[in-house]
Amino acid sequence: MAVNYFEPTPARIKECATALFRGEIVAFPTETVYGLGSSIAQERGVLKIFESKSRPTFDPLIVHVALKNASFRELTDWDLIDHPAMSDAEVIIADQLIKAFWPGPLTIIFPKLDSVSDLITSGLPTVGIRMPNHPVALQLIRSLGEAICAPSANRFGRISPTTATHVVEELGDKIFGVLDGGPCTVGVESTVVRISAQGIIHILRPGGISPEKLSQACPQAKVETTYEHTSAIAHPKTGLLSPGTIRSHYQPRTKVVSIPQLLESHPQSLQKVGVLFLKKVNVDRILQIESHVGGKILAQYLSFNGDAEEAARSLFASLRELDQKSLDRIAVEIPVEEDGLWWAIRDRLTRAIGQ
Repeated sequence: MAVNYFEPTPARIKECATALFRGEIVAFPTETVYGLGSSIAQERGVLKIFESKSRPTFDPLIVHVALKNASFRELTDWDLIDHPAMSDAEVIIADQLIKAFWPGPLTIIFPKLDSVSDLITSGLPTVGIRMPNHPVALQLIRSLGEAICAPSANRFGRISPTTATHVVEELGDKIFGVLDGGPCTVGVESTVVRISAQGIIHILRPGGISPEKLSQACPQAKVETTYEHTSAIAHPKTGLLSPGTIRSHYQPRTKVVSIPQLLESHPQSLQKVGVLFLKKVNVDRILQIESHVGGKILAQYLSFNGDAEEAARSLFASLRELDQKSLDRIAVEIPVEEDGLWWAIRDRLTRAIGQ
């Protein structure tokens, strides 16, 4: 049975909300990547998410809400978070972050109420929540009348989808359908943060909101950016504190290496290599790599002039396109910058390599 492509009309959104209500799973667009959603009240649907993605249950799901006037006080009305367990500093910073970045690509970790399923949170006493900045996602949540838990709509560990077509390529007929909202405008997943009782913002996963923007929104708070690109930040007894922190992630089928790794090896046996540059390069650079490899080079770039937003939008689609070219290797240029969106791009490319 072919998967259903749905135009995001009010009638189709209502049809998908009805499917969620009865325990089906639906893919939907957000500004970051396409999500694979279940009603948080339908454990059958939550189980389908893990089964369809082959996702381990130690990797928690993010809960998506649709607030009218984004504030911490309004969020407490959704019966998701244990706000009495939070310190005054946590509440103040959470309210600042919500007002500054919701709707948008920021996930905040909160202490959860017992009513939030342990399956969603991988047994953790916390839950990650965000409000997506996409009209279709918000309409779907409001039509359902309750929060939706959703990871990216792809098989576990693979390249995240940024179009409806990518979702179908990944999941086929394992889902009820996909609401086609066009290409995602951010292109990398949300930044995930945890706020300490002392008022420190800890970044667990880099994403669409940079450390600099977090500092601007909360000038009184310290933003902790000692994030390890290459290791998962795990709860000692249960699951990961944040999704997307496993060493090998966002990977195509084709083996991915960095450009220096390619040049340091002796790949004369490679017949066809894809090279993904951050920005457009001159022909001499391509010929240099081609001479070293001894085979054909298929060059692509994420941005014409090195614009981080453009690079982020095209990152996953470019990796997916190269993965479909029957290549021997994909070599990628890793950003040296550790600020803004380049930080998130660096993280995704490093995990694609599996370092």
